[in-house]
Amino acid sequence: MKEMFTEQSIIGEIVTVFPKASDLLKTYKIDFCCGGNRPLGEALKERNLAAEEILEQLNYCISNLLIKQ
Repeated sequence: MKEMFTEQSIIGEIVTVFPKASDLLKTYKIDFCCGGNRPLGEALKERNLAAEEILEQLNYCISNLLIKQ
């Protein structure tokens, strides 16, 4: 699977490109509105979340969406 999003991806841009990502971000209580102008990795560290696991979920979701199109 081609990795589309990384820890350096800006949270707000992720949701702009892939609106369904908001569901996953809400699950982990990651602010994508007011706190959306920062890298995803920063928010994940702040919440002590496993970046690799969440990025895998995020990239899996978008790759499935792209396959269906």
